[in-house]
Amino acid sequence: MQSNRELRVTLDSCIIYQVAACDTLLHLAEQNLFHPIWSQAILDEVKLASERNLSSLRQNGLASRIQDMNEYFKTSLFTPSLKLVQKLQVVLPDPEDAHVVSLALVSKSQFILTENLKDFPGKVLEPLGLQVLSFDTFMSLKLELDGVKVMKSLENLVGKKRNPKMTVLEHLLQLERISPNFNKQVRSQILNE
Repeated sequence: MQSNRELRVTLDSCIIYQVAACDTLLHLAEQNLFHPIWSQAILDEVKLASERNLSSLRQNGLASRIQDMNEYFKTSLFTPSLKLVQKLQVVLPDPEDAHVVSLALVSKSQFILTENLKDFPGKVLEPLGLQVLSFDTFMSLKLELDGVKVMKSLENLVGKKRNPKMTVLEHLLQLERISPNFNKQVRSQILNE
């Protein structure tokens, strides 16, 4: 991985939609462990998913968080190239994901972070200089490379939780389904302290 300042990572909508995962990533970004990237199209997908799956109260909370993301990370919002989107629609398994790859290219991201790995095949991305990673793989790599800062960002995140208060281990429970390896590594570090 490149140095933290230069590391740009495009966050797919499925990552932003998952509150615990997104909060974890944004706290890493606050520690300058990477530069998060998204587009209005990705945020619109998150909004659409929230309208289908969440109560109006949780929709409002998610909308407020997205507004805060855009205000705090002012250099994270990019616009994909429409011409490139049209070209990429031909080669991706799901043509609807072309805007994500175009965004990664326009923003000079090195990685696309998603849980839909099959929708972003290496044979298409690697010639473009891109890699696709799951949340678990990305977090495990960051822990390996920047363990002290990752642990500090997790402590900062849970330190801000008020309703309810929680520990790092309790936060990890929210991530268990999508980050079993990362969770195991963090638990091991905490228990060995």
